[in-house]
Order: sequence, then structure tokens, then C-alpha cells
Amino acid sequence: MFIKTSTIHRQFESEGGNERADFLWRLYLKLHGPSNVSSYLDIGTWNFKNIRTFEQNLKPTTTVALDIEPKDRGKTTFVVADATYLPFRRDSFSLVTMLSVIEHLADQTGCLAEVLRVAGKGCVFLQIPNRYFPIELHTGIPFYFYLPRVVRPALLTRTRNEWAAHVNIPSVRRMKRQLSLLAPNRKSSICGFYYPENVVPKTTTVRIFHRIFKWLHLFSIFPMGYTVLVRRQNN
Repeated sequence: MFIKTSTIHRQFESEGGNERADFLWRLYLKLHGPSNVSSYLDIGTWNFKNIRTFEQNLKPTTTVALDIEPKDRGKTTFVVADATYLPFRRDSFSLVTMLSVIEHLADQTGCLAEVLRVAGKGCVFLQIPNRYFPIELHTGIPFYFYLPRVVRPALLTRTRNEWAAHVNIPSVRRMKRQLSLLAPNRKSSICGFYYPENVVPKTTTVRIFHRIFKWLHLFSIFPMGYTVLVRRQNN
């Protein structure tokens, strides 16, 4: 049985949203270490859990949330813009984060170029799902990206996941190639990870797969996702 997409997204946020934000923060801290961040941009801000966790820990002077659609921003400065054409000057931010965002963009290379431009001398922290994880975490379809491209639309229709036709998770190989072209003078680190069990929704079969994979030590082969850290060589 396929997992309903809406169930995955709602339950990831309702059951483990804050825990996921804390987990991603710890991954960033582990990779980058303590740092002084004066200006912080989060691209693809959806429910503000990630940006607020990072903001509370970093305590930057300036925090900006950006998305293509307006959101209830609260006290956070919110900018509506396209991630492939960021309305900021070069070297505007000490840190730019994009967490589970890039796979939703058609022009991923253009987005990366813009992110690197506005980060300038600062740091870029990305999180992406694993394209080849046995369960595609947007749709719940097993081995989705292993299937021929020509059969995917019909499968999405059959499982009522037509909305996910645009999702194109970049592979690690592709990400490395793009970064080598766009940021040849910067240090890039890509690390696999798997979520702790308290982040994974209890009532989906993803939790069952999570326990099996952990028990069999398969996450070293099939991580659930990857973090990408890009910074200057001397940072």
C-alpha cells in the first residue's frame, strides 16, 4: 500500500516538526561548529519551525525568511521572491539555509548560483532527501526514482500524487558536479544522515521501514537524506 502524501507531510510536521528542526540544527552545528552569524536567510520557509530554531540558537542581528508565497510571518522579516532570482546584493548574508527545498525547483543550478552569490563569504547549508532511498518520502512510492521516467506520471496519477510531478531530488553526484562548477574555490561537504525515530511519523509505514533499516544497519548504505555545507576554504 502506498502512503498518502498529505499524511506524510502533515504528520512529519505535527508529530516531529520541532524535533526535526532541532535535529537539523545539530547537524549544522556538527558540520560547521560554533560560529558568529550576523545575517541569516532561510529560503523556502514553510512553517517557520526550522528558521526559528536556527534563529534562537544563532541569535543573528538580521533574519530573513523567503518563499514564493506569502506566509503568516509573525515577527520575522518575510520576503516573497523566486529562489532563482534573489532580491539581495552579493555577500548579503553570513548564513543561507535551504532545507528540503531544492528538489521542488525546476532550475536547481540557477538557484544554487543565486544562493552562493548572496552568501558570498558566508556559509550555505542545504538539506536534501536521498533520491535513492527505497521509499520516496514525498509520495510514499517505493523505488520511485529507480523506475523509468516514462512510467512515473501514470504512477503518480494512480496514487493521487499528481502534485509531485515536479519533484526532482538531485543525486549526490549531480550536487557535487554543480558545486564544483559554481563554487570551485569553496569547500563543500556532503554527509548522509537518517532521522531519529521521534521525527518519523508513528502511523505511516515509514516508521516500520525506519526500524527495519536501523536494525539491519542499512542507513549507512541508504541514508534518508544528505546535508550539504559550502563555505570559504579559509573558514
